[in-house]
Amino acid sequence: MIVGIIDLGSNSVRMTIADVESGKNLYNGKKTIKLSQGMNEDMMLKPDAVKRCVMTFFELKLIMEKYGVEKVCAVATAAVRKAKNREEFLSLIKRETDIEIRVLSGEEEAQLDFLGVLGATKINDAVILDTGGGSTEFIGVKDGKVIGAESVQLGSRSIKELFFKDGETESGIEKAKEEVKRFTDNIKWLEDIKGVPVIGIGGSNRTVARISMGAEGADMPIDEYKMTADKVFEIIEKIRITEPEKRNEIKGITPDRTDIIYGGVLPLEYLLKKLGSEKFVVTDAGLRDGILKQIKEENF
Repeated sequence: MIVGIIDLGSNSVRMTIADVESGKNLYNGKKTIKLSQGMNEDMMLKPDAVKRCVMTFFELKLIMEKYGVEKVCAVATAAVRKAKNREEFLSLIKRETDIEIRVLSGEEEAQLDFLGVLGATKINDAVILDTGGGSTEFIGVKDGKVIGAESVQLGSRSIKELFFKDGETESGIEKAKEEVKRFTDNIKWLEDIKGVPVIGIGGSNRTVARISMGAEGADMPIDEYKMTADKVFEIIEKIRITEPEKRNEIKGITPDRTDIIYGGVLPLEYLLKKLGSEKFVVTDAGLRDGILKQIKEENF
C-alpha cells in the first residue's frame, strides 16, 4: 500500500509518500506556508495563511496522484490545535481538497515523535526535543521507554511574534528566555533524567545541525548527527549576534527561518544547560516516521 503522510505544522507543511510493505520512502517534500503567522494575539488563523495552505494542499494532491497514493494520513499540530477557528479551517480544507485532517493533541504528537526517533537512533536514555513553530514537545526516554511527555505552547514563530515584535531587543530576549525557563522548569520529570543526551527534531534543531554541517562542507540529509553542547552554544551565539536580515549568509539557515531561528533555539539552549547535557544528536526522523510505524501496525 502506498500512503501519503502530511504533517501540517505552524511554519511548514511536510509530506512523505511511502510504500508500507517495503518501508521505502518514495517522496519527501516540504513547503513553508507560515500558517501561524499573525495568530498569536487572537488565536485565529488568518485568511492569507489559510489561502496558502489550501493552495499547498492542492499541490500535494497532484503529487500524491502521480505516485498512486492509496491512503492519505494528514495531521495538524500546534497552529491548528490552538486556533479558535480550527473547525472552519478543517471544513474548508475538506471541502476544497477532499483531504481530512486529524488534529493531534500535544501528547499524541510527543508519542509519535518518540516512535519515529526510536526507530532511527540507538540511544535508550535521552530527552527528545521537538521545537516547532507554535509548540515545543519534551519527551523523556529511559531504558528505551517514555517516562514523561510534555507539550508547551511556545515555538519559534510564537516566540518571535510574542517577544520580538520590535526586533530582537535585549528586553525582548530576556523576556523570551524567562518564558522558556518558566515552561521548562514546570516539567518536573526533567529533574530525574539529568546528564542524558538531547535528541533534536523539528526545523529549529535541524537548522543548528545544518549550520554545523555547513561549516564542515556537508550538505546532506541528517541521519544521526552528533554535536557537543559547546558547539551548539557557539552556533546559537553566532545566530544571536547576526542581524536577522543577514542570517541567510550563514550556511544552513534557509530564508524562511532568518526571522524565527533565534527564538527557535532558545528551548534547546536552556534544556542543555538545565540537564547538564554534553551531547546533542539530530535526526530527520520524527512525527511522520512515527505515523508510518503506526500504519504498519494498523494502529493509525
